[in-house]
Formats: sequence, C-alpha cells, structure tokens
Amino acid sequence: MGNTCHGAHIRPNLTLAVSGKKLGSESSKSDDLAAIQQFLSREIEDRLGADFSTKMPVELMESYCLATVRHNEPTAALLYELITNFMKAYANPETNADALKAFDYLAHLAEKAAP
Repeated sequence: MGNTCHGAHIRPNLTLAVSGKKLGSESSKSDDLAAIQQFLSREIEDRLGADFSTKMPVELMESYCLATVRHNEPTAALLYELITNFMKAYANPETNADALKAFDYLAHLAEKAAP
C-alpha cells in the first residue's frame, strides 16, 4: 500500500468503554460506537477536507470506519492513499490502463459486497 503504514502493529484493538467488549459485528449501536464514528470522521475531515464526509453515504462511512477499527488500519490514510495512488497511476501513460483495471476490479468487489 505505498508509503502508508497499516496493520495490527499500528493501533491496538479498541474495546468498548461501557461494556469492555472488543468491537465486533455483534456490537450494537451505542454511545461508544457513535464516539468512534465521530472521532474517525474528524480524522477523515482533517486529511481529506471538511466536506468529504458530507458527500459520502452515512451508512457507508460508518461501516468503513468500523471496518478499519476491526482491522487496525489507519482510517483516513487508507482513503487518502487510495485516491492519490489511483491518481498517480491513472495520470501516467504507462500505467493508465492498469489503473482502470484496478478501478474496475474494485467496482466488481463492491458489487459482490453489496447486500
């Protein structure tokens, strides 16, 4: 993933303050989850601009943020690297076609992941 440091060694597993349970799919919407979402939304806004989060579907942002917590990935950095790496690859005539193939593959994965 380029220069982005990501993975379990970056951020410890988060636990819910009230229940003490690890964040997982069985977790219900709670004050803890809302606080995590709010914190990560600010992180994204700091990295990508204040209007970025407002242009994304709320449910998608929530599920993305919680997935990055579960996988101990840097929430805003992943988005930033995704965008900038695509732009670099697309802008280069030597890698333009491969960038579009990668884009199409992500679209395919998104269709598979859709409920």
